[in-house]
Amino acid sequence: MIVSYFEWVQGLQSTFWNETEVTDRLFRILEQAFNTVIKRAREAKLPHRMAAMAIGVERVLAAKKARGLFP
Repeated sequence: MIVSYFEWVQGLQSTFWNETEVTDRLFRILEQAFNTVIKRAREAKLPHRMAAMAIGVERVLAAKKARGLFP
């Protein structure tokens, strides 16, 4: 899914990233997500899956609040 997003961005910007650039960008995103989930799981004493779900729900909530979808 992430690499599909990269392809979309490249199409919008009329640019081309080589395989190394795509791999590097993907690795950075996945590493950051992994570290965030591990940290949340440890802090809240949750299973990794539950920690990932909590992070996702919080991000959706923050986005909706930022866009003014809640009173």
